[in-house]
Amino acid sequence: MRAEHASLIEEIEARGLLYPVTAIEGVPVYDGAVSYPGILRAVQEML
Repeated sequence: MRAEHASLIEEIEARGLLYPVTAIEGVPVYDGAVSYPGILRAVQEML
C-alpha cells in the first residue's frame, strides 16, 4: 500500500467515516452512500 493511501485510511478511521468514502485530492470529504449531488457539493466546497 502506498504511503498516501495509508494516511488516507488512517484519517478515515480516525474521523469514524463510513465506507464508501469519496476523497478529493487525498482528503476524505463525503462518506456513506455514493450520491452524485453529495459529491458535487463536496467538490464545490473544495473549490
